[in-house]
Amino acid sequence: MIEAARMPAFFAAFKATVATGIHEAENISVSVYPNPTSGKFNLYGAPVSAQIEIFNSFGDKVFSDHMHSRTEQIDLSNESRG
Repeated sequence: MIEAARMPAFFAAFKATVATGIHEAENISVSVYPNPTSGKFNLYGAPVSAQIEIFNSFGDKVFSDHMHSRTEQIDLSNESRG
C-alpha cells in the first residue's frame, strides 16, 4: 500500500536492447525498493547500460539516465509530488 502523503507518484519504464544477432525475447526481473519511499529508492536487476526513464503522474519525464551497474540508487526527493 502506497501512502500518497509520504511518496510522490512516479512511474518507471525499463527498456533493454541487447544486440546478439538472434531475435529472441529476454525475461528481465527488476526490483524497485523500498516501497513506500521518501523519494530515494534502488533499482536492481536491469542490465548495465539499460535506459532508465521516470515519469510523474502528468506524463512529464522527471529522470533519465542509464544503469551504470546492476544496482542503481535514484534520488527523486527534490521533485514535486505528483
